[in-house]
Amino acid sequence: MQDAHIPIAIVGMGGIFPTCPNLDTFWQLLLQQRTTARPLPPTRSGRSLAHFYRAETTALDKIISPYACLLDDTLLANNKLADKFGRDPLITLTLAATQQALDDTRSWPDNIDHRTTNTIIGHVLLPTEHSSKLAEQFYFPEKYQNNPIDPINRNAADLPAIAIHQHFNLQGDRYCIDTACASTLYTLKLAMDDLRNARASTVICGGVLRTDGLYPQMGFSQLLALSPRGRCLPLTANADGLLVGEGAGIFVLKRLDDALAADDRIHGLISAVGLSNDTHGNILAPDSTGQLQAMHSAYQTSDLSPTDVDYIECHATGASRGDAVEINSLQKLFANHRNHQPPVLGTVKGNIGHLLTAAGAAALAKTLLALRHNTIPPNIGADMPMPLLTDTPFVFSDSTTPWPAHKNKPRRAAINGFGFGGINAHVIVEEYRSIVAPKTPQRKSSRGKFPHPRKERIAVVGIATHCGTLTDAKQLYANVLTAKKLHQKHITTIHAPLTRYRLPPTQIQEMLPQQLLMLNVACAAADMVGKIPAATGIYIGLGLDCNTNNFYLRWQQDNIDWPALTYGRTLGALGSVIASRIARVLASHAPAFTISSDASSGIKALELARTALQQNEITTAIVGAVDFATPSISTPAAPTSRGIAMQPVPSSSNHSLPPNKTTIKYSLSSTTHPTKITALSAAPTISPPTSATAATPTACLNLPTPSCLQDRVKPPKSTAKIAQGKHTPSMCNPHHNYGMLSN
Repeated sequence: MQDAHIPIAIVGMGGIFPTCPNLDTFWQLLLQQRTTARPLPPTRSGRSLAHFYRAETTALDKIISPYACLLDDTLLANNKLADKFGRDPLITLTLAATQQALDDTRSWPDNIDHRTTNTIIGHVLLPTEHSSKLAEQFYFPEKYQNNPIDPINRNAADLPAIAIHQHFNLQGDRYCIDTACASTLYTLKLAMDDLRNARASTVICGGVLRTDGLYPQMGFSQLLALSPRGRCLPLTANADGLLVGEGAGIFVLKRLDDALAADDRIHGLISAVGLSNDTHGNILAPDSTGQLQAMHSAYQTSDLSPTDVDYIECHATGASRGDAVEINSLQKLFANHRNHQPPVLGTVKGNIGHLLTAAGAAALAKTLLALRHNTIPPNIGADMPMPLLTDTPFVFSDSTTPWPAHKNKPRRAAINGFGFGGINAHVIVEEYRSIVAPKTPQRKSSRGKFPHPRKERIAVVGIATHCGTLTDAKQLYANVLTAKKLHQKHITTIHAPLTRYRLPPTQIQEMLPQQLLMLNVACAAADMVGKIPAATGIYIGLGLDCNTNNFYLRWQQDNIDWPALTYGRTLGALGSVIASRIARVLASHAPAFTISSDASSGIKALELARTALQQNEITTAIVGAVDFATPSISTPAAPTSRGIAMQPVPSSSNHSLPPNKTTIKYSLSSTTHPTKITALSAAPTISPPTSATAATPTACLNLPTPSCLQDRVKPPKSTAKIAQGKHTPSMCNPHHNYGMLSN
């Protein structure tokens, strides 16, 4: 069991943000109250801006705002850091920020043990610049004949962690997570667990964002979330939407005693991290109940009060509804503390936009710099705050605010991160004061590795699978016993009950098949136990579905027949939404997120769930992994030294993508007519009922069988439900005793 009172220190940090190649320039940007918004350049859009821009409309393949807070290409140009990783700007950005953070520690490389240094990076499961071009290269090889795209970019989901791990010759654990806008703050919590459980001596964590240039603009346009005027003004009366940002923030964490022994610079201590997931409201609409749960969790675990916090870096994005919910949550948090000095509020997104998975990294870097310089930077547009703020005691200023040291206590700050799907995080950081007595250091064994304390074993109490045509665990088990091969057994149909999932048929139609498949299998595992406790964590391993790259082809080529990125497909392609959907169906308010670690993604999800159970942070866990192989660029050909080579398309090809004509049939009772919705049609067509009877309301997803997958062996899709404690009739069926997890 971990010692929750071991102080965790931030000993190094690096950051690259729009117009800011390092944290010194970033600090000056904040003090000067400058915005980095600019029109999307042709180098990022692939075509002229006029081709895509159409104001105040949700027309397909159009953006409602041409502005974004983008990285300057010259910041990453001529950088050889990413050459062996396919030269994607995402990797160059990640390695450059990591180099800054390691150099900042004062102990790199001599006093950092490479064998016990872990890497945890928040990274959005969306197409990168080179994963999109890799898809284009597959269909248009002649365009990349002289400058081919490296196939390693196929593994975009966990490539940032792999690149750090390999480039800096680290031997510890490494993986990426996607909890949307709360990703960086979640990496802090996971890093703290590794350090306090003696699974690492150093952890590199943080968040990065550098996707395909058009994808976020198109997606947020469909969600009507962008600012048409091109100004991100969070918490102000003039706010009309957000702007997409880019960048990376990387942090190096150690136990405080180890940091002092290495004479590291200590930027601050992490007091606590509170996590939760919304169970109410729309999947895009934040919920105050879930936000407050994360906040209360942080203060309870740290034995602190909200009045101990001087400054709060808000999640505020410029979306009026979301900003108002956050202020309401803060009002409720401080409702019983009106006689105390109110905290100062701030938000970095007015300067550099919304960095999604790296948003928390920018917020944390700003907060630590404010502690160093004893100054809270001004906020853009704060001279006209939103009306809701004028009725609160909070301070929201458009000028710098001094932040002097206190006499009898350290200065503290809180950081909010609220992601798509209702993923919430609240982090409390404080300055380091030498009068704080460090805890007893963790001792290493004679082999130089960390001893693992004895921990309570975890019971597996439910299993469900869907592997090819084998739709449950019994069929899979029987298949394994008879040693049958799984060739030509790809999935063609997925069933899901509409009334249980409470999703509009159009959203089921437009979500990626891996989302519906994982949702179906996770709920099947949960059903084997009965009622799921509210404190159930959701841990899902997966990678980037290559079908998301095909939207890039639609935008760049005129003869590509692929569905447009609509509202439903924007939600249906977000990796983090898979875990959030499961949490909502099961009414779980515990953390829910996705993990990417290549072929070990599911095993890593299982490990994280076990840790949370053993630390009594959750009572039950749903653990799953899903891989829905796509019919195009994921098809392997000859092996290469860097991954897989792609089968070229003959020059005579008509460049038509594999069929994505997906049909969903559903009925709400035996007397109603099923409605047939075809993905590529503009409007649904009504068909007569195919049967006079229907058992339960179900949705059926019929998928094509692409010829290029005829010889593909499908990996299993499985999920396990694990729970802590003894087996009881109320917890599980005694017949469903699948064993115990120990290590």
